[in-house]
Amino acid sequence: MEKLGDEYPFSWQDIRLVNLGKPAQNTAVLEHDLDKSDSLIRSLFNDVQTLKDGRHPQAEQMYR
Repeated sequence: MEKLGDEYPFSWQDIRLVNLGKPAQNTAVLEHDLDKSDSLIRSLFNDVQTLKDGRHPQAEQMYR
């Protein structure tokens, strides 16, 4: 299973770019990256739920 940190699609530097002259373009990129992060988080929660449904012994630890 992946960790969120392994796939974190943007950095704080990217967030600072929103204020550097091309806010519409930068905002679109940032929004795309946030959507990717949201998708990854949902996928991880689904994976943990699958483990919990199958009564995997470490599922509760992974949920935390």
